Amino acid sequence: MSAVVSYPHMYELALRHGEPEWRAALSPLSVDGMIVGASMTLLGDARHGRRGGLLPWTLLVLGSICPTMLC
Repeated sequence: MSAVVSYPHMYELALRHGEPEWRAALSPLSVDGMIVGASMTLLGDARHGRRGGLLPWTLLVLGSICPTMLC
């Protein structure tokens, strides 16, 4: 659900900052993809009784915070 809200917002933000349309369309996908990838890695680790690594946690936090800071 949040991707439905965040995609148009990030797309418009990229356009406003001079990105070409094709790059503005891909930008939200990369951020949302990073969040999904990090979340799935952490979920897989948790299911196998492992602690999540530094990289997935860092990507999850950065992916969640950075788009909000650009507003």
